[in-house]
Amino acid sequence: MQARARKIGARAMTQKTLALLGKNAQHVLAFRGSLIRAAQANGHRVIALTAPASPRARQRLREFGVEHFDTPLSGGKISPLRDLQFQTTVTDILKTQRVDALLAYNPKCIAFGPVAARRAGVRNIAAVVTGLGFAFTGRSLARRFIRFFSTRLYRRSLAACDAVFFQNQIDRDELAALGVLANVPNVRVHMIAGSGVDLDYFPAQPVPTQTHFLMISRPLKDKGVAEFAQACKIVRARNPAIRCTLICAWDDNPSSFTRADIARWTQDGCFNALDEVEDVRPHLQACTTFVLPSYREGTSKVVLEAMATGRAIISTDAIGCRDPIEPDVNGLLVATHSATELASAMLQLANDPQRNAAMGTASRRIAQEKYNAKPIDAALLHALNLDAPARA
Repeated sequence: MQARARKIGARAMTQKTLALLGKNAQHVLAFRGSLIRAAQANGHRVIALTAPASPRARQRLREFGVEHFDTPLSGGKISPLRDLQFQTTVTDILKTQRVDALLAYNPKCIAFGPVAARRAGVRNIAAVVTGLGFAFTGRSLARRFIRFFSTRLYRRSLAACDAVFFQNQIDRDELAALGVLANVPNVRVHMIAGSGVDLDYFPAQPVPTQTHFLMISRPLKDKGVAEFAQACKIVRARNPAIRCTLICAWDDNPSSFTRADIARWTQDGCFNALDEVEDVRPHLQACTTFVLPSYREGTSKVVLEAMATGRAIISTDAIGCRDPIEPDVNGLLVATHSATELASAMLQLANDPQRNAAMGTASRRIAQEKYNAKPIDAALLHALNLDAPARA
């Protein structure tokens, strides 16, 4: 009995706690599910810190073995008092929960999380730059103002990291040119193929016979939602039998369209709109082609999920958007801001189901070859010193 007790005690001592710091509790499982499973398989505890969670999101995380903690996070705006409160709250939670490793993602979490973690005594800290966000996708005075402060916050926070991961080279080069990486040794900077995709959780599925274009996104101007609506209207004017669907993940981003905007496009017959869903797999399975006319991405997680499902992709020839697409192999690239070019690409694939299906097959192959989540998760856990299973 004493030997068994010592063994259990040793195992408990070797267990570590990983904290995931993100914006939206509903997205933790969608974007970090495979990483959570990998950390738990290694014997570690995982907690999540996000903006206040709904009861349903909290319950789903609990079912997944993840304890959730609310933070006063407000995205897309600079509010020094609230941002200081956010950083202080994160520090307190990390200290109270005796967190060993922190992974920060989303712009504001990266801007404040690593510094909070250092103050809390967290030993291993990493950031995943999933995209440069609102501040870097426009030239308005407001965005230039936010960009000015964001670069300074990033310079301080990334210097506090043991590892910084980028999902595309251009984001890395842009931050380097701004001096953000000046205090980050090259050995700490890594490239990964997006967040990867769990190929077992997203198996290949047969392509339906009825043409159905699907977009899943936050309803932001920068995601190309307006272009998708206009393109769908053109496409459905040519062939009303074609289905188009937009699934909206709502948040407080200042560049978001309103529910009234989405309702107006729905009433105009552009698409059918749904609120965010817990499981995207049935919707990916029901579409023939996935569309994301974004102006800029890190590497879109849902595009990778659509590719794993075996779907052709239409996206833009823009930073982060073009990376998973081999033109005319697994999808088509169009110019940003062009609803007519997007509609033309949609009609090309609608009028050639065999070509569309072949592209879907190629998407699955590319997902298997380049975007398997397992090596990506392993790299993240290794950087956080969580790669080895906890053993006595």
